[in-house]
Amino acid sequence: MIEKHQLPDDQFQKYSKGMQCLLLVIIALCSNCSYIILDEPLDGLDVIVRKQVVDLMIDAISDQDRSIILASHNLNELEKLADQVAFIKEHSIVSILNLSTVKMSIRKLQIAFKDYELPQFIKQEAKHITHEGRVSTVIFENYSDELMERINNCEPLLIEELPLTLEDLFISKFSGHDTPDERE
Repeated sequence: MIEKHQLPDDQFQKYSKGMQCLLLVIIALCSNCSYIILDEPLDGLDVIVRKQVVDLMIDAISDQDRSIILASHNLNELEKLADQVAFIKEHSIVSILNLSTVKMSIRKLQIAFKDYELPQFIKQEAKHITHEGRVSTVIFENYSDELMERINNCEPLLIEELPLTLEDLFISKFSGHDTPDERE
């Protein structure tokens, strides 16, 4: 692997941060452990080295029966790599989510009504609400066809499903919604 990635035959301290990270990931993957734990493995890497590290990790889990546990504050990067996520708050795991399953029950909608006020049932059902002008973005944790029918019965001016991101899931788990009558 070292030759494949053209790492120079030099002392570790003389490597750039990206090359050091790449070498450390290669060493971890060569251990053939069932579980590999990496802390912020993509932090501060340039685009080329980041792609090399990601490709290495994907190859490692697709070829063998093992898992990589990534710790990261960069939710966008995790979203591209993870099929399960665990949210940690104050040193404890507070939620473990299978991303493909959770995206079936949690939905993010952009909604606007003729009068600016959201119907009360939406405020009660919502896990997180933000407002921009008359448009509200609402995350529902227990989305259902019945809920959508109730919303449609209120004749919204706008209703659009938005892509749900890992950041949305994090926000919905760790924050409530703003006061429904407060508008930005």
